[in-house]
Amino acid sequence: MKVEKEKLSKKDLKRLEKRLTSNKKKTIMETLDEIHELMDKKTVKILTSLLEELPNPDDWDIRQKIISILGDLGSKNAVPHILPFLLDGNPLVREGTAYALGQIGDKRAVMNLVVLLQDKEFTVRENAANALSRIGDARAVDALVGTATSDDPEYRLSVIPALTAFGDFDSVIDALVEGMKDDVTQVRFPAIIAFNKIKSPKAVEPLIDNLESDDPLLQKVSADALVYNLGWGSIKDGKLTKFGQKRREYLNNQLAKRQIQGEAKGTRNEARAIDALEDEHVTFTDITRGICELLDLSKEQENTLREYLGTLDQDHEIVKK
Repeated sequence: MKVEKEKLSKKDLKRLEKRLTSNKKKTIMETLDEIHELMDKKTVKILTSLLEELPNPDDWDIRQKIISILGDLGSKNAVPHILPFLLDGNPLVREGTAYALGQIGDKRAVMNLVVLLQDKEFTVRENAANALSRIGDARAVDALVGTATSDDPEYRLSVIPALTAFGDFDSVIDALVEGMKDDVTQVRFPAIIAFNKIKSPKAVEPLIDNLESDDPLLQKVSADALVYNLGWGSIKDGKLTKFGQKRREYLNNQLAKRQIQGEAKGTRNEARAIDALEDEHVTFTDITRGICELLDLSKEQENTLREYLGTLDQDHEIVKK
């Protein structure tokens, strides 16, 4: 049985407010910890007042703590009081402020957060990008894409993970596809992982290319995303579905293209593999055979996919949409 916390009385609030006016930093921090544990929105007014009139402006850790509590409280009333600290001289305060605004999710913060995408500190940019992804306002897309395609790999890496939230925009898909081709391996990872949540025909070829990476972890995440984009990764009623219609059309187009070019070796087997998709008892292994031929996968690529898919037949059933 869940026991609800008692609500703060006026007497409690007065006590907390008085302790926050102490000239001892330790007392203030202990009181903030108590308020954080209480998680009562009645404390918002006290916290915002303290934030604007700190006894010692050099106590950046107190500012950071107050902003963190306001973010966890999710108080939209606190937003105007928090926003100025996105430009604080201490990067930890800027980082914490961006995070708090993401927790609150108020659209008033969008354009202020966009400015932080050009901050010199990686973690500040990262938290600003993540906050924008949580808020989900389309006004942030151009700025995020611009930073994701920056000449500086540190800037690209700091925002690419946040692009997943805006997968409906063509410019975002294009930026993520370019990210999968990045010369810096670290930048490729979040771009590839994004396609575990986003489906796009544009992702298929770059994902196949990444199966040839020397990095086994990069191969693994590429296989994950490829499986998802080919339609094996969709889940319905707790079971993996068969190919999505778009992925099936893509593969059929590839087969038709090869037939026209006179390069369709083993066409009968390939066609049979596609026909097998209509079979109630088709396995992932059955599908893999045809796909490896249709997409001209190398032996190494094929082995990578097989290794990933090998356990799926044991754990999941392919079901019709």
